[in-house]
Amino acid sequence: MAKKKPSLLIIGDLHLREQVPVARVDDFWKAQKRKITFIKRYARKLGVPIIQPGDIFETPRPSSKLLVWAINNLPKMIAVAGNHDLPGHNLNRLDESGLGVLEAAEAITLLDEGIQEETPDYTLFGFPWGVDIVPPDLDAGRKVAISHIMTYAGRRLPWPGCTDANSTKLLRQHPEYDLIITGHNHQQFVTEYDGRLLVNAGAVTRQSASDIDLVPKAYIWYAADNSIEEVELPHDKGVVSREHIVRMEERESRISAFAESLSTEGELGLSFEKNLEQTITQNDIKPAVVELVQAAVDRARA
Repeated sequence: MAKKKPSLLIIGDLHLREQVPVARVDDFWKAQKRKITFIKRYARKLGVPIIQPGDIFETPRPSSKLLVWAINNLPKMIAVAGNHDLPGHNLNRLDESGLGVLEAAEAITLLDEGIQEETPDYTLFGFPWGVDIVPPDLDAGRKVAISHIMTYAGRRLPWPGCTDANSTKLLRQHPEYDLIITGHNHQQFVTEYDGRLLVNAGAVTRQSASDIDLVPKAYIWYAADNSIEEVELPHDKGVVSREHIVRMEERESRISAFAESLSTEGELGLSFEKNLEQTITQNDIKPAVVELVQAAVDRARA
C-alpha cells in the first residue's frame, strides 16, 4: 500500500518574546529557538508548507533583537494575523507591527481574505483576527480556512459567559471547508464533524502556569483523505512553575487574615500599630504603599 503524502504542517500560537515568562524557570530564549529549529527541520523533511494561525509575537512591536532573530531564523510560514500581532488589535495598523515587518522582509507569507495558494490538492483561505470566516468563492479540491478565532472543544465553556462557538458548531456553520485551522486558544484539540476537521494546535511554548501539563504538539495534515497525525514537539519537564502563584495566594491569605483582625479591633490603639508594623516587616510591600498606609493611620489619629 502506498504511503500517504503529507500536505501541511500545522503549528499553533508562537508568542515569541524576549522577556522570560514568570512561570518559566529555564532558559526560555533557548527553548524558543529549539522549537523553531525543530519545526523548520521537520517541515523540510516532510517537504510541506507550515501553517501558523496567528500570534507569532507576544506583542505588536517586538524588540529589535527579537525581530532580527525572527527574520533570520523563522521558517517560511503561511500565517494570518493574530490579536497579539496587531497594535490595538486592529488589522488596519498592520504596517505598524513587527508582523508587518516580517511580511515586508518576505520572511513569512501573510494571508488576508481570499485565495493565497491553489494547488491540485487544496486551496488556502485566510481570515485574520477580526475577520469572519466566509464561504470560499470557488469549488475545487480540498478547501482550508485559516482563522485566528476563539473556539474550544466540548460543552464546557473556557470561561463563564463565553459566547464564542465551540469547534463542532464552527464546523457546522462552515460546511464548505474540509479543514478549519484555528489559533488563539492555547489548548490543543482536533474535532471531526461529518467527515470534516477543525485543528487547534494550541501553544507552541508553555508560557503560563496553566500550561504546566501541556505537551506541545504540531499536526500533519493529509489532503488525500483529510486526516491528521500529531507530532510531539521537543520540550523539557519541570520548566513551568506555579511557585509565583502559590506565593501570591499565601500573601493574599496573610493580608485577608490581617484585614479580619482589623475588623475585630475596637479602636486604633497600640495592638493595631504593632500588627501593622509586623505585617510590613514580614511582607515585601513597596515603600509607596507603606507611605499611603502610614498616612491613613495618621489621619485616623487626628
